[in-house]
Amino acid sequence: MALVTQLLRSVSLSLCWPSPLPLLHSVLIDALRGFSLMCVSASLRHTQTNKHFISQLDEGTFEIVHPFQVRDKKERIGIDTHNYFLNNTVHYKHVVIVIRSNTVAGVRLKLVLTLNEHILLNETQFRKLDESGESNVASPVENCYYQGTVNGDPASLVAISTCNGLWGLIAFENGTTLGIWPLDGGDRGRRHPHVLYRIKWNRDAACGAVTQTPAQSLPLSAIMGHTSSLLKIKRDVTHQNKYLEVAIIGDYPFMKEFNYTESEALEFMLLSTNIADLIMARDLKIRLSVVYSEIWLDAQRVDLHNDVQQTLSGTIEYTTGHIYHVEKDATLMFTGGFFANSEMLTSSFSSICTARAVGLVRAVDAYAIHSSAQFLIHTLGHIIGIDDDSNECTCRNHNFPCIMNKQTGSIGSPFVWEFSKCSIARLHNVLQSEHVQCLLTRPFQKSRLHMCGNGIVDGDEECDCGRRDECLDPCCDPISCTLRSHAQCASHQPCCHRCEVF
Repeated sequence: MALVTQLLRSVSLSLCWPSPLPLLHSVLIDALRGFSLMCVSASLRHTQTNKHFISQLDEGTFEIVHPFQVRDKKERIGIDTHNYFLNNTVHYKHVVIVIRSNTVAGVRLKLVLTLNEHILLNETQFRKLDESGESNVASPVENCYYQGTVNGDPASLVAISTCNGLWGLIAFENGTTLGIWPLDGGDRGRRHPHVLYRIKWNRDAACGAVTQTPAQSLPLSAIMGHTSSLLKIKRDVTHQNKYLEVAIIGDYPFMKEFNYTESEALEFMLLSTNIADLIMARDLKIRLSVVYSEIWLDAQRVDLHNDVQQTLSGTIEYTTGHIYHVEKDATLMFTGGFFANSEMLTSSFSSICTARAVGLVRAVDAYAIHSSAQFLIHTLGHIIGIDDDSNECTCRNHNFPCIMNKQTGSIGSPFVWEFSKCSIARLHNVLQSEHVQCLLTRPFQKSRLHMCGNGIVDGDEECDCGRRDECLDPCCDPISCTLRSHAQCASHQPCCHRCEVF
């Protein structure tokens, strides 16, 4: 064993830097894999953040990887996705990232990603509340949030942030979900080490929302039948994109517990929303856009109680009294508070498009982005009017529970990312009611008559490059028909070159 250890030490640098390895016995190769952390320099490995993160992972469930980006002509570069050709705050619309995994995935993962242009808009406000009052956050908030799939696996899901390295998740149809997290201290180059790990719940998590009682809830057969009859009467909007404008709040315990900076807190909340948007868009055709955000840096503005419903009441009172002027469909508060009975989330049921459309999401871990994303999806489901699943409700993957399961998570259980047939059928019913008309307007648009996306600049539009999938103008936001934050003009305008007037 001493000889093996000595050999391991002698070749540790070969593990960290690409170079031919001598032919070694297979047992030694297995041993080398177990020493993947040796590739990380001491300055990275021993930071408090890195040690705390890795200490939460079970042995054999993670490895150190060095992702890289593939650009034109198969050029391999670092993981920085900024488009410096346009502006140093703009990120490329399409990127391809490769992760070579020896143990956790055991394959070469090629992530084909597209920038999520729905999550942030030019008009989105980012505010902070501190002892000086209320003001904008110090630094510009960049859209570095991507969605996509693993190449060759169209049923997979990938949602990551590239703001400070790669952070997010990779989910496969068989129920396996991997997390990717950047070790603290890297430079976003080709040698920036990341942790690739298997995601599983490390705690119990329950929903504290008051929804329909079992007597009020219809069985699946009745729901499906009722849906069919309604669709014969009213226009079916099930398969058209719907838009849910959310305001997000990070409360004081959330900021204090994780010792977050402004940018770190916003990245956590926006990445959670990015994951939720991908899943809700796939199953429900609902896109999420953050239209307002605020973080509390000096004090708590809502009393926290063990009773999650009592805390929700205080949050509703705050939102109706302090951000009533923000045009939104729902408000979500990320909190660091603790609630009884392992309850991690709650919301005002079937309140969408009203001032009472409020939900609470407990941020349980600074790194476990999957848990907050799953809480957020479940919470929004209730706000829309989708109640908890009964035992007869199933997903495509029958081996795992669905998103709207009352028990949101349990120790050792996987991350779930599918809505049940019951949930989809209930959404069909909800869409026939008049109180969800707000979902049929694009973000920041007063009326459905607004013609953003028709390729013609009309009304108060600054530009109109057509639908999102056909827009070729890098200066124009196809969702809101306004100039992007870095742009002075639109491409169709005279004297406009690379979004600048010349």
